[in-house]
Amino acid sequence: MTESWLVARGSSGLLAELARGRIGTIWRWLAAGLVCGLLWETWNSFAVARWIYTVPFFEDTKLFEMPLFGFLGFPPFALECYSFARVLVELELVPDWELSIADAGATPRRPTRALVGAIIAIVARDSRDRGA
Repeated sequence: MTESWLVARGSSGLLAELARGRIGTIWRWLAAGLVCGLLWETWNSFAVARWIYTVPFFEDTKLFEMPLFGFLGFPPFALECYSFARVLVELELVPDWELSIADAGATPRRPTRALVGAIIAIVARDSRDRGA
């Protein structure tokens, strides 16, 4: 859904990269998702309070606590995170991290909007961490 919204607005995203014939971004994000998933499950397996997955028919094929088949969910999740981040850029809630070198010194068009977005994210995280 996020990618279709980005395409409708003419913004950059994974589908725009694919249309340009550039698949490297997609492969890098898929690999990053897999690496993050492996790191997540590594840390999870050593945690005192950890996730333990019980999936019928997959109990014998686990890596750490996750069934091997479950690792296939991390790469597409990384793609969706990228797409959602591009939506936040399009809404001008976060600065564009994919600027060219010439544009790198430019300030956001609406710094107040970016500041409000950052404050909301911090407050939401703080209230979630406190269990509210």
